[in-house]
Amino acid sequence: MGDSAQTRYLRLLGAPSAKALEDRIVDTLLGAVRERQPSHELPVRLSSVVNKFSIVPKPQLVSGAHDGQIDYEKRGGRFVITLCTPCPERPLREQPFRTRMRFTYAHEVAHRFFFVSERGTWTRARDVVTSSLPPAEELRQKVTLGRIEESLCNSIARRVLIPDQALHDIALDDWFREGIGFVHSLTMAAKRFGVSRDCLLVRLQLKTVDSPRFAFLIGKSRGTVLRRGNFGLRVITWLGPKKHAILSERRLHPGIEWAHFGTSACEFVESCLKNEQRFEGAVSVPLETGKGTLQTFRGWWSVLKGRQQERSRNRVLLWGEFV
Repeated sequence: MGDSAQTRYLRLLGAPSAKALEDRIVDTLLGAVRERQPSHELPVRLSSVVNKFSIVPKPQLVSGAHDGQIDYEKRGGRFVITLCTPCPERPLREQPFRTRMRFTYAHEVAHRFFFVSERGTWTRARDVVTSSLPPAEELRQKVTLGRIEESLCNSIARRVLIPDQALHDIALDDWFREGIGFVHSLTMAAKRFGVSRDCLLVRLQLKTVDSPRFAFLIGKSRGTVLRRGNFGLRVITWLGPKKHAILSERRLHPGIEWAHFGTSACEFVESCLKNEQRFEGAVSVPLETGKGTLQTFRGWWSVLKGRQQERSRNRVLLWGEFV
């Protein structure tokens, strides 16, 4: 990679790689939590330890379109987290989207570790690294480094709120054997961690599914990375065996258009989203599994409500097996 902006960025943050940086931050935060909270106790409460990292524990609540941000206030010598909510006048315990706000809080805590001390204040490492570049290149590199940082902070937040040991204790194959009960087990586990079901599903990707069963979370978006694709049904995340004769990992990636699985697949998911009487049931639908081959996917479906309770924000969870 040479002495690129990314190399200088990691060097400034004292890490040999992005993965090493992520691991270090996760270990630092969970190490602080374990000093205050038994390892088996959930949910993880970051607000009880962030003071150790010069972060004001209580976030500021404001109205706004973005989720949140963290800033260093030089006058107070502390980092302050701001969270957006449609109800800024309500106390935290009465906020309508607490699981989302918990994740955003953890995400912003992670951003704290991407600041560096400079001239008596704290500055984002990406700003320091790009400050000497020509304006156009500075902007381009800031965007690139910003995407890297956002991805790392999302991963850190998931790993802190859903620690490895707690994830290991989940018997995912048992959930699949429960049939329609899968979504109930998912919901109860997500509540235990204090996260959304989407967040837990993404984290569960690390677990190996021994049985030939799959789960697909499908929603409408423009993609998960650059968000510049066509707006439509896409796979948000999935669970399944690492190697499978019908559907391999190479066939799947976050943000893949659901249309790749065929017209019947799209029609079925659209019908689930439009159904105002039923929000779960059985599914038996042919999916294109590559080169025009159709294979019946049989199992169950459930609509997961979006946080704004708008249809466009709803997702459909399919789980079952190919028969």
